[in-house]
Amino acid sequence: MGKYIKLALKDLKRVGWLSFLCAIFFAVVFLLAISISSAFELKVARYNKLRPYLKQNGVFLFSSYLAKQRSDGGTLLRDRKEIEEYLEGVKDVISMERLWDPYLDNMDQKLETYCLSEGAVRSINPVMEEGRWFQKKDLRAKKLVGVITGNSGIDIHPGDTVTLRTKIDDGVTEEIEIIGIIGDKETLFMPDFFRSSYEDFRDCFYVFDNETENKAVLFLYDEQILAGEKDGLFGNLNFRVSPDKGFQKSMTGPTIITFNKNMSEKETDEQIAKIRQVSQINRIFELKDFNRRSKRFVLADLRTWFPLFVFISLFVLVSVVSIHTIMVKKQLGNYAIYYLCGMSWKDCSYISLVATLLECFAAFIIVGAYFGYLSLSGRIHETALSIGPLQIGIVCGLTIMFVLLSHLLPRQLISKTSAKNVLAENKDK
Repeated sequence: MGKYIKLALKDLKRVGWLSFLCAIFFAVVFLLAISISSAFELKVARYNKLRPYLKQNGVFLFSSYLAKQRSDGGTLLRDRKEIEEYLEGVKDVISMERLWDPYLDNMDQKLETYCLSEGAVRSINPVMEEGRWFQKKDLRAKKLVGVITGNSGIDIHPGDTVTLRTKIDDGVTEEIEIIGIIGDKETLFMPDFFRSSYEDFRDCFYVFDNETENKAVLFLYDEQILAGEKDGLFGNLNFRVSPDKGFQKSMTGPTIITFNKNMSEKETDEQIAKIRQVSQINRIFELKDFNRRSKRFVLADLRTWFPLFVFISLFVLVSVVSIHTIMVKKQLGNYAIYYLCGMSWKDCSYISLVATLLECFAAFIIVGAYFGYLSLSGRIHETALSIGPLQIGIVCGLTIMFVLLSHLLPRQLISKTSAKNVLAENKDK
């Protein structure tokens, strides 16, 4: 193998810029493949978190607040458990609640705070600047845990405890142990009331940019609050434990409500009507329509970019085959000399094969250098680029395809002539 590499390097050196152009072509195709597959994989991963719910019978709604009907008007719905108790046939609720007027006790700094249901917590997996995201073991914790965005403006780290209070009910406080600091520009399950509706699963998420946001956001694990009910814990955040005092909170933003599959559309409409009358709902969609549009969005870029990727790949393949054919034609005289030195004439075609492999290797270096630049400059998080098993598999597949197909024509060219004919032609010249 060593002799083929040595001879291939000599051939590449002789054709100079043509071999470099092949490496650039390969690098462009690899980067395009990585970009398309990374964006597609990111969409699929985010959609798949909610897909088990979107496939069910139910509705998606986006609200300023949700409330239930009473004889004297309406009262706010405060958590997913209250919806399950109020409506009939509810199977799952993926939701969030917002605390009213929460402040850091020792700094008099307002701190926007949301409680996330189990489904909302599992729908995201943000990269953490420090610490970790919520885990199942937190349900057993006797002290409330929280995760905060990285722009809080205070010196806080995982393991620290902050005290939350409210001006609505004097004397009400809650200690929260911070377990994680969320990284910048992470996608979170939270509302964006100023954005037009996508009418698909993107309405559940918001990219939180520390530079543009002039607020910090604290997230609590609503399932931990509900799990502490049996032990009388977290009463300031659970009206069932402490009905007379505590933080005021209401359900807001994106909410997915699924119903038992044997319920008819009329029955589910009747249940939703019970909260629509007194709630402020900005938009509402049946899950079957919401899911259809979500799948359409996931596949949209693939339909747009895949034909372009195929066209560029074919262009690169034709270009590389042409360049290698020219290279082999120029090197036939040298191959004849290799033949006189004892190399099989057929084996000379493998020099072109190894040359293509070396060009692909150079393309790997170019792609790696580009990723290194993005990482060192901190711009990698501004892109959807990632390297995983899917990207590695696609690049390896493309490499094999390019190497084998670009080898066919040069091999055919060599097989149609002979070392004797080449030597005779060179002698005549």
